[in-house]
Amino acid sequence: MNHTSCADFLEFFGYFHGYVVSEDGDSLNLVYSLLDASPISKIHAFKDLGNDLFRQNQFVEASACYDKACRLLSDVLKDVSDLDLNSLSSLAISLSLNLAASAIKLRAFDGALILCSMVLNFYPHHAKTLFRKAVALRSLNKLSEARCTFEEAVSVEPQNNDILRELDEVRKLHVFNLNGKRVVDDSFKAN
Repeated sequence: MNHTSCADFLEFFGYFHGYVVSEDGDSLNLVYSLLDASPISKIHAFKDLGNDLFRQNQFVEASACYDKACRLLSDVLKDVSDLDLNSLSSLAISLSLNLAASAIKLRAFDGALILCSMVLNFYPHHAKTLFRKAVALRSLNKLSEARCTFEEAVSVEPQNNDILRELDEVRKLHVFNLNGKRVVDDSFKAN
């Protein structure tokens, strides 16, 4: 990742999560009060907790943890003068993709598209983001767009079996879905 892309993405990420994301509940405040660590450690702790909750199919709670981590990162980004932009950008991408995966599990496909589009505006060849965007599109029954996005992901990672399998599936659905049947996917994992 180049320095300019990282800085631009992080500026947008901070703006997006500083103003758009909603407030958390009391349970997250309790977790937050128990963490006596640096802001980056707190961000990673919320991300890890979100990942654990995601694996337990607790998608609302996982999403709340990722949301809190995003807002904490947004606060950290107010003063990035001595911080590693590549590391922060990678963390912001990971959190955005985790939120997108949660949104897909919660059937908030438009939200997943917004999150993926945010990342793709700065990193247009990010295979995992393309993959999540394609699944959201497929879930919205936008099969042509999903197929094109999966093909784009394959061009970035031609040996990725998950992408190849999903591309094959969406091609079949596109051919056999002429009756307007809606297709929804449930095959996601958090980063």
